[in-house]
Amino acid sequence: MKCNNPDYTTGILLAKDLNSNIYILDLYEFQLESKNLINEIISTAVCDKSYVQY
Repeated sequence: MKCNNPDYTTGILLAKDLNSNIYILDLYEFQLESKNLINEIISTAVCDKSYVQY
C-alpha cells in the first residue's frame, strides 16, 4: 500500500554562544517522499552554510 501523505521532516538551525546559551536561528519543515528527502536536507544545509556528512 503506497502512502500518499508522507511524514513531515523538520530541520532546525541552532547557535550556541560562549555562555552555552542555545538559540534557534531558523526552522524549516517539509513533507516529501523518501526519494527527495535526502536531497532537500542536503540543499537546506548548504544554504545554511553547514557542514553536511552523509
